Amino acid sequence: MRKFSVLAALTAAILLLSGCAQLPRSSEVKTGPDLKSGLTTDYLYYSPNGPNEGDDQQQIINGFLNAATGPQNDYQIAREYLTTDFSGKWSPNDEVLIQESRPELTMIDDTNARLVVKAVAQIDNVGLWTSLPGGQVRNLDFQLVKENNQWRISSAPNATVLVKPVFDVLFKSYSLYFYDGQNKYLVPDLRWFSSRVSTGTRLVNALLKGPNQWLGDSVNNAFPSGTKLALDAVTVENGVAVVDLNAAATKADKAARSRMLSQLTATLNQLTNVFSVKIQIDHTAQEIALQNSQLPLPNGYIPVVLNADGIRPVSQSAQKDKVSALSQKVNAKEFGYSADGNYLALSSSRGIDLVRVNILSSALTLLDTRKDQLAPVIDNRNQIWSLPSKASEPIQVHDIAGKLLFSSSGWLGTGEHLAFGISREGSRLAILLKTKSGNVAYVAVIKRDDQGNPVGIYSPRRVALGVNNLKTLSWSGPTSLIGISGGPAGLDTPNSIVVGGGTISMTPLTDLRAAIAQTDSSSTYVLDKNGILFEYRGTGWLAVETEVTATHFTGN
Repeated sequence: MRKFSVLAALTAAILLLSGCAQLPRSSEVKTGPDLKSGLTTDYLYYSPNGPNEGDDQQQIINGFLNAATGPQNDYQIAREYLTTDFSGKWSPNDEVLIQESRPELTMIDDTNARLVVKAVAQIDNVGLWTSLPGGQVRNLDFQLVKENNQWRISSAPNATVLVKPVFDVLFKSYSLYFYDGQNKYLVPDLRWFSSRVSTGTRLVNALLKGPNQWLGDSVNNAFPSGTKLALDAVTVENGVAVVDLNAAATKADKAARSRMLSQLTATLNQLTNVFSVKIQIDHTAQEIALQNSQLPLPNGYIPVVLNADGIRPVSQSAQKDKVSALSQKVNAKEFGYSADGNYLALSSSRGIDLVRVNILSSALTLLDTRKDQLAPVIDNRNQIWSLPSKASEPIQVHDIAGKLLFSSSGWLGTGEHLAFGISREGSRLAILLKTKSGNVAYVAVIKRDDQGNPVGIYSPRRVALGVNNLKTLSWSGPTSLIGISGGPAGLDTPNSIVVGGGTISMTPLTDLRAAIAQTDSSSTYVLDKNGILFEYRGTGWLAVETEVTATHFTGN
């Protein structure tokens, strides 16, 4: 059934792109060739046709645009619409423009045409996504000449133009993995690549070029400068991807080579036909041990709730333990729970308190006495992050002994703080600010010293562009956030927000005030103003708890 649905979506989108009532020529869905360098052996793609003899100028351009939806064999069919000289020069991977509707093609004269595109997003030559909310008008100019008495394109932008449904079929997001500043945990760098047999090669080439500018020097790349593929191909046989590097890789010491293998393994294991990775240097096999870079596993895959009885997992009976008693003592309104389940941070009118869980002598340790605190966060290093809602207040970070490690406002002082969160590997901060122009979401880079203590928050990058009236924000996965956007008559919409991608809206509910999600367990929960907790199941919401004050997953 999936084959037919993919074909239907792709065909309909191509018709929208070309503006034709039907495809100009017959085409078919094909199964990709069984090549050793590839994504998968049953990869489905659109197989366009080349130009017909006697096609006029407009037919040539429309045919070219259609053919550019078939990326197999380096856009071989699309290049048939180009002159012999220009065919080898056209670089379709330099830019992908994504638009919601059909572009407008105008013939200026017999040899010149202009395609007007209103792009909602753009992908650059290394797979980085840029949202263009409201649409950005781009004029793409084409020149045509007659070659062997047939019209051909002699000049065109180094780009492809795709309507959103075509893009969704042809492209997929992949994370390139780099190390944090302490070479301890892997940090994802999301990129978008067309699904074709060379995807593995493109992923490795992008990895070797290093992280995107936004991550900057907050992450490390284990590959020595100048490292490239010895042959421009990553081969896969029996689930083993072989990455053959040039001699520059020999400059890496034993520890760096272990990290190189870990980066490659995490990146290439996203391909369905890759189960392990081997490194060669100048065609010589290398014996390299894989560095363990796994994040601590969350202590439980169901959310924890706070209510009048204290703190407990969802759907479990209340327990009158010391932790619950302490939360009741301070009348806690919010909380943060460490991934290992050993530490709990409580937010109340007195500030932020730390509790050691499962310790008989556990008591409250007051860390931050500031008022109007947002939900605190305990990161994977068991450092406690706190932030009041007031715009002028800085973020503070304490260790479990109560020592202040970091305090900084910086650009955070530009608006009232509505929500914040720390990514699981501890390298990125998500924050929602209330400004004069509306609520604005950012993800910024956390820089740490050699001991893992934060020393700065840099490079805020706007996310959730185009999402109106966003009122909550929290991490839901390595490259995703979840937030609620307010709508008319109290109808609120949970949104899955890709950091370095677009936004997917879920079924709305009324009067929502919180949302959490965890991709590891494929679970999403929302909390309404009446304290009812809903879980998303299938295509709708099911009420699972009542009288809930706040809810979080451990480690989030």
